Amino acid sequence: MSSSSPVRKLQLTGAGPNKARQEGSHPHQVVLLDETDELLVPDLGTDQVRRLKKTSDGTWVQHGHIGYEPGGGPRHVAYHSVFPQ
Repeated sequence: MSSSSPVRKLQLTGAGPNKARQEGSHPHQVVLLDETDELLVPDLGTDQVRRLKKTSDGTWVQHGHIGYEPGGGPRHVAYHSVFPQ
């Protein structure tokens, strides 16, 4: 991202079953996957890792997620690309 790129805000919603710490969406990290032009966003508050793709106009939209057990919200992700042999 260059310094001239516009800043965009994305409002995430949802909640989990643990009302003490999951009253709403609570992203902990954002990981950019260059290989797929995708963002991975672990969301403690909704028990999922959100998968976002960039549209042609530059906005990010959710196009899937990786779910976790209720109350087991993820805080971080690690990514390892598999290289062809």
